Amino acid sequence: MQFDRVVIAVDFSAASLAAARWVATQLAPRAELALVHVVSEPAAPSFVRPHLPSVQEVAAELTPALLGALRGLANVVGSDRTIVEVLTGSPADAFARFGREFGADLICLGRRRRRRGAARFGDTTAQRLLAQTRIPVLVVPAARPTLPARVLVAVDDQPDLAMNLRAANDVAQSYEAALEVLHVLAPELPKFVSLGLAESSAAADHPDPDPSEPVELYLSGKARLESLTHDWLASRVRQIDRTARRVTTHVRVGDAGEQIVKLVHAAGADLVLIGRGRDQQNVGASEHLSGTGSVFHLGSTARLVLWASPCPVLVLPPAARPAQPEPPRRSDLRRFHLGTTNVQQQTTSPSPRGSTAPDDFPPAAHVARSLHSDETRFAA
Repeated sequence: MQFDRVVIAVDFSAASLAAARWVATQLAPRAELALVHVVSEPAAPSFVRPHLPSVQEVAAELTPALLGALRGLANVVGSDRTIVEVLTGSPADAFARFGREFGADLICLGRRRRRRGAARFGDTTAQRLLAQTRIPVLVVPAARPTLPARVLVAVDDQPDLAMNLRAANDVAQSYEAALEVLHVLAPELPKFVSLGLAESSAAADHPDPDPSEPVELYLSGKARLESLTHDWLASRVRQIDRTARRVTTHVRVGDAGEQIVKLVHAAGADLVLIGRGRDQQNVGASEHLSGTGSVFHLGSTARLVLWASPCPVLVLPPAARPAQPEPPRRSDLRRFHLGTTNVQQQTTSPSPRGSTAPDDFPPAAHVARSLHSDETRFAA
């Protein structure tokens, strides 16, 4: 996975500014960047709305100052590869649509330190955005001073496993990072395996049952499960990349989200990659949201990790499905500042990746990928 075009959401909070600096200077130092601010209309009861100015009127008044602030940030992160944009509408909707128009391969949002009210339970821009876009979304909880040195990917045996594992391996190799691969087993499984072992033990006609045998059988079942899972993870890694280096497999038993967050702390992970979860795509349920006729639901594990992880979380898209025609643009999502503005200069040639912007960016340099040391390990 390589980041060539990155959309960075900027609301001028400390979290969004820190995320912008980290992504632009560390995670994607050669990518083409779009710094995007969205002017949204607050929810208001019907009896208040007639007394409010329209969001377009507010944006017209604020846009000159907002563009100036975005250009100032662009000068800090690299003005020669950065455009700035002010949009109106719902933030999640605006970022999803602009990401498609820009041809982005990553959308980045900062996560505030203190979240109040409904946001504490997952009502966030990041989660609403993830319900609308196939583009990977990176949520950065705080400034990250260095490149990722340890990447953690949580995988299961669902159809997206190979795609997610390959993306994690690519990221780890790109930044010369160690890769930690985690699979979490359901807490009921060891007991089921121990029951099978108990039946085998009973079939052997033991004359005197041992009171400690149920505990020993449970531990034996757990150990057997962990051994099978380590072997399975190792084989899947080899299928992705036989030359992979510095890969460690982990097996935990319990709640998946809780175990992922615990391993983030225990392993000192700098970046977490996770899929959206097992919820299926809901075709046709909300065509106006995503522009593809689909809504993508986050599983509870992804929601918890986004909420609790102390390091950035990259939520990977679901497996690709046949593209559908782009519907007409919604009337309440309007580009206030028409076109994109290159901070350094204007050109007239079109973007090589199909962006609607008039600017022609220089092609983003590929991040050099080097193999690691000869050490290959698959251990808990």
